[in-house]
Amino acid sequence: MMPGQGEALPEFMLLDGEWIIENHVFLHHSGNDSGSDFTRGAEREDGSFAIGFDTSQLAAAFEISPDALIKANQTGSLIFVGTMEVPPTHGGSRAEGYVFRINDRDAILTIETYQQEGKA
Repeated sequence: MMPGQGEALPEFMLLDGEWIIENHVFLHHSGNDSGSDFTRGAEREDGSFAIGFDTSQLAAAFEISPDALIKANQTGSLIFVGTMEVPPTHGGSRAEGYVFRINDRDAILTIETYQQEGKA
């Protein structure tokens, strides 16, 4: 298991969720099956940034229930594999795939950024 995995998020984050990797990657339980709250960023107490993924969205990517995903996280079978650059498909300037694994199955959630890059 990763440090802090399955432990509740601290109160100062004001989110219902739990760590996948403490202080870096987390699940947030929005209670919203529509997935309109796909990712959440949160500033940690030290000023650095952690990223969270909606439990319903990641569960859908694995084709399992949100409860099964939470259990996988709490038992350490949900693994954050890492990130990879992927082509943007929705008009973004850049996209990054976040790769997760449960047993022998991978799921990738993609985040696109829309910021213009370059010098003024």
